[in-house]
Amino acid sequence: MSAPPEPLRDVIARHGLSASKALGQNFILDRQLLARVAAVPGDLHGQRVYEVGPGPGGLTRALLDAGASVVAVERDRRCIPALAELQQAFGDRCATHSIYSPHYDCQIIEVFPQAVNKWTGLVHLAEVMGVGPDTILAIGDDINDVPMLRGAALSFAMGNAKDAVKKEAKQVTAAHDACGVALVVEDLLAGKLE
Repeated sequence: MSAPPEPLRDVIARHGLSASKALGQNFILDRQLLARVAAVPGDLHGQRVYEVGPGPGGLTRALLDAGASVVAVERDRRCIPALAELQQAFGDRCATHSIYSPHYDCQIIEVFPQAVNKWTGLVHLAEVMGVGPDTILAIGDDINDVPMLRGAALSFAMGNAKDAVKKEAKQVTAAHDACGVALVVEDLLAGKLE
C-alpha cells in the first residue's frame, strides 16, 4: 500500500500556487468537505468523471478516493505540475496523461486506474460487439493513444502527432487540418487497407 498523498496545502506551497480571482479559483483544502462533495453523485466506483478547473487537484483526489477515473480540463498551466503528481500520490491506482489542446488553450489531464486506457476500452467494446481485437483500426495523436496504437491490428498516427506517438503507430496519416482521419476512412472503404 502506498503512503498517503502529501497534504494539498503542502502541494500548493511547494508549487507556489495561489488562487486566481480572474479564473474564479477557490482551492478547498478540507479533505472531509471534499469527500462529502465527491459523495454527492453516489457510488463512483468504476465511473468516469469529467472535472473542469481542477486547480491543484483537491476534488480530483477526493474523486479518486471515491473510486472514479477522472478526466480533468485545466486552463491554468501553473497547476499542471501538481496535477501530474497524482500518479505518484496514488501509486498504482492511477495513470495520468497531460495533453495540451491549442484549439481550446487548455491542458487536459486524464487520470485512470492503472490498468485502464483507450486500448482496454476498445477491447471491451469489441467483446461486447462480438468483434475480434484483430480487426480493430485505431487513429491517435497524443501520448494517451499509445496503448491503443500498439494494440490495434492497424494503427495510424496523425501527421501532427508527437514523434514518440508516430513511432508507436504502424502508419502515419495526414494532420488534422489535412483531414487525416477522413483519408484513412476513405482508404478503408475503398478496400485499400488490410
